[in-house]
Amino acid sequence: MIDRFLLPSQTDKLYQSFSVYGVNPKEFDIKHSKSSFKVTHGTTGFYCEITDIRETEPRFDDPSYKMEFIPRDTNIKTKLTLKHFSDVRKQFDIWLRHLAREIKQPDYWSILQEEAKSLPLFSETDAPNTSFSSTELDFIKQQLDETKNFIFANFELSQEHQTVVETKLKYLEECAKKSEHGRLDWFNIAIGVLMSIIVGISFNPEQAKTLINFVGKALSPLFGASIPLLP
Repeated sequence: MIDRFLLPSQTDKLYQSFSVYGVNPKEFDIKHSKSSFKVTHGTTGFYCEITDIRETEPRFDDPSYKMEFIPRDTNIKTKLTLKHFSDVRKQFDIWLRHLAREIKQPDYWSILQEEAKSLPLFSETDAPNTSFSSTELDFIKQQLDETKNFIFANFELSQEHQTVVETKLKYLEECAKKSEHGRLDWFNIAIGVLMSIIVGISFNPEQAKTLINFVGKALSPLFGASIPLLP
């Protein structure tokens, strides 16, 4: 194995870490040469590269390692110079732990975009960016109240989270009354409020889809369909 930078015993130790953090090694592209070992996650592009420091800095006579990886706590590259492979393995574990966090985290924006394809509220609309009429404002208030009741009835929320939902939906109701907000402007605000509720309360993907479906159907008359009269 003289054409490889790391020994089989070393790469085996790194491989064992995948199972520790519940990450499937088949999802990664692995490149191993005489001077480096690089692991790249196929979906996100996040990577960890271990390099023989003597390849780039000949003044180093003793074996040392350069590491570069992303993510860690942020989406900024981490760069390290390490003396021992035991330190390399510790940092590799740190990278895998943060990577596992990111790839297991539901992508709520993608969920929203996927659901948007089938919901009138989130699809392309030819509706003009006009202000809401008084009838429409009454309709919005009614639908937002029903949305609040739907959330409270279908999801187990703490008192703190209930207050968050009430506050955000009330804010959305007040935004609809402002003359500077046309219906398309309000549409964008509504998406942001909906996402802040989903992420803030940590709804799982199925819960997020349920809420998106409910809100989309409830408010779609504002963007093309006739608005039902209030009783």
